[in-house]
Amino acid sequence: MYSVDIYSRVRRACLKDGMSVRAAARYFNKDRKTIAKMLRHELPSHCLTGHVYMPEKGVSSLRTATSSNP
Repeated sequence: MYSVDIYSRVRRACLKDGMSVRAAARYFNKDRKTIAKMLRHELPSHCLTGHVYMPEKGVSSLRTATSSNP
């Protein structure tokens, strides 16, 4: 899985700056097929699912910190 940052950097280099897919693959150290997939999709597949990871400990501590009124 690649981050949104890598996707945006690859897409900017190829689509705006005019870098070829082969040059981008060399520059970002990724396979040409991976670069082609990044150019086909605006966001990574894990961002399109709508699932947001929230560990229960972080949520419960947030609830107690915001719900406690002295």
